[in-house]
Amino acid sequence: MITKLLKIRLFQLFRELKNAGLFAGIISLLIYSGIVIRILKESEMPPDRMQMAGLFALAVLMLHLNRKDKNFLKITGISSFQLFFWEYLLFSLPFTIPFLFTGKWYLFFVLSAWFLMISSIDFTISRNSYTFKIWFKSFIPSQNFEWIAGMRRYQYSIFIIYILAFILGFWHYSAFICVGILTFCFSGFYNECESRNILCLTDLKSNRFIMEKLKKHVFLFLKLLSPLILFYACMYPAEIYIFLLLLITYIANYIVFILNKYKSFVPDTRLSSNQFLVSFLFLGIFLPYLFPVSLVLIFIFYRKAVLTLNFYLS
Repeated sequence: MITKLLKIRLFQLFRELKNAGLFAGIISLLIYSGIVIRILKESEMPPDRMQMAGLFALAVLMLHLNRKDKNFLKITGISSFQLFFWEYLLFSLPFTIPFLFTGKWYLFFVLSAWFLMISSIDFTISRNSYTFKIWFKSFIPSQNFEWIAGMRRYQYSIFIIYILAFILGFWHYSAFICVGILTFCFSGFYNECESRNILCLTDLKSNRFIMEKLKKHVFLFLKLLSPLILFYACMYPAEIYIFLLLLITYIANYIVFILNKYKSFVPDTRLSSNQFLVSFLFLGIFLPYLFPVSLVLIFIFYRKAVLTLNFYLS
């Protein structure tokens, strides 16, 4: 049964690749190539191999803690421990195998042991909205429904990573990359399209609507991250140029996440087909030299988003 489920997962992956299209496939290949080169070639710029392995391990942990299929697997009697372990191990091979060809080859086995350990965790992060009301009610304007819904869904993940970014920041400035992981969490805010009625509440044309949306949401993005940015700037003033480079990269990726929603906009629909591209953009967050890719995507997605919204807002 586990083998059959793994085959289904593989089929779903190929389907997402097909739906993403040729351009997304090329972008994904570029990002993956950059990650492999980064692993094989030691660099003085963060993240190094150890940090990349740690961030990858953290990303898999957050994925596991947010999985919603644990109860379903219990009902079916399938060993969730075995399924989760083999899923994490097999689907991470393209990123863990390169470690075997470096001086830190043992990271492959460390990550494998990590997958084995977290697969036994039978816990899913709760979606309690009460905490949300306490922490974020005064922080997010009522009209920003994506942020309100997103914070309710991902508040615990965001809180954990946020605190972790502060703690790790006392040891090394490369922990600023945790901001990149937070950016990926924010991408989940834009997986669901609002209704046509909500979209049409505005009297703006499509291009103006998108620009206003980007301006308000980027402001919220920076507002939430401002304590982290100031903390790292004060702790490591000599590396301020690195923080600015990474921050610009994260903002560009965040804009891509927003435009990615509206280029494929269909009222009251969850855009699951976009998850593949978003996942690879997340990996690209750790490779600032791929920043031009994000700029190209912004240009392409903006034009497509305007054309798509013209149908609803014209």
